[in-house]
Amino acid sequence: MLEVRFFRDRGGHRIAYADEGHGPLLVFPSWWVSHLERDADDPAYRRFFAALAAHFRVVRYDRQPKSVCLVSCRASSLNAAF
Repeated sequence: MLEVRFFRDRGGHRIAYADEGHGPLLVFPSWWVSHLERDADDPAYRRFFAALAAHFRVVRYDRQPKSVCLVSCRASSLNAAF
């Protein structure tokens, strides 16, 4: 099961992230519409990231406001998302 954690960016927005595996660091930027928990429900995503996490430390995060944190994050404009 994917463990989702949170941090606050400089603007105070709550951002969801996942940190899996050990080894050299790989950071994956968020997708156009990202949601860590929904990605984890997809078997293809799970296999892909599990294979990477077997050899690397893989960090993924959601792009605010389209993320796990959406329910608890403040509303923001499309311009703020970039």
